[in-house]
Amino acid sequence: MVAEVSVVQTYLHLSFERATWWWRCFIFGASISFWFFLTITYHLLFELQIENVSTLIAFMVYQLLVTVAIALAAGTVSVFASFAFNIFIYKDLR
Repeated sequence: MVAEVSVVQTYLHLSFERATWWWRCFIFGASISFWFFLTITYHLLFELQIENVSTLIAFMVYQLLVTVAIALAAGTVSVFASFAFNIFIYKDLR
């Protein structure tokens, strides 16, 4: 899903003759980690009953680390998919 959205976003950028697709592509892919973070925060606030402060801090640190890992992984997949798409559409122009 990340790769599909990234390819469509890259196609739209290239059709408007914008060559700055690299970082936008990464941000589009990494944005799923924002929703993951919101979901886990919702569960933390409304469903989990954590009484100890140290447990709460440990949970939040692990939540942040997993969110960053998901952002880096999804952003990387997004950039690689868009790069492969660019190679595919521009391979005959050489």
